Amino acid sequence: MTEPSRFVPVAQPVHAAALPAFAPLSAPLSALILNAKIAFSGNCAVPGGDFITDGRTMLLRSACNETFLSKVKAAKCGSYGPENPVSTESSRKVFATTVQDAKYESRVVGYILGSSAGPGYESDQPYACIAGPGDRVSVANGHRVLFIQNITGANRVMASVDPRSQRLTFFRADEPVAVLMAMDECGLNETFLNMLERDRRANISVLAQNPARRVAG
Repeated sequence: MTEPSRFVPVAQPVHAAALPAFAPLSAPLSALILNAKIAFSGNCAVPGGDFITDGRTMLLRSACNETFLSKVKAAKCGSYGPENPVSTESSRKVFATTVQDAKYESRVVGYILGSSAGPGYESDQPYACIAGPGDRVSVANGHRVLFIQNITGANRVMASVDPRSQRLTFFRADEPVAVLMAMDECGLNETFLNMLERDRRANISVLAQNPARRVAG
């Protein structure tokens, strides 16, 4: 599963003084209006097989809601499509290997639009920040993350033991339901790390200014 190559000018990390704020969230990506056409290009795997994929997102068919399944269409994705579908066995191998390597709990922190990220980014593209483990940060297309959550009910995301891997695994409770290829955005990785550090320091400052009061017994 690969992100289609395209030319995008190299974006420079946003300086700390101009760091954008994450979109306010009451739930992961709840502030984002889902664009399903951007989120999923159509199925290039075997029709009716155990998996549905467009080359960037791989969904476990049994985990998808019936509304989506009734509308999913075949599409050509790279060299795969109706005449040359991704085999169920190939999909199963990718899915199983990715799930096996997904050992580290991560979290969807929020997203920013490209217009806030700086020159060189698509202005209306939502870039989601997925943090963890430790200081590792992954950048994902916000529409695809929200799409996975809506279609499968995923409520957890885990990262690979390999820090170089761009595969993210989504779970519904303890059941793996989808795999997503993260985006190769080095500039945004650095930006998100700076934003997380800024917010961490702000929280520490608030706690220091408002220490918990002890109530006498």
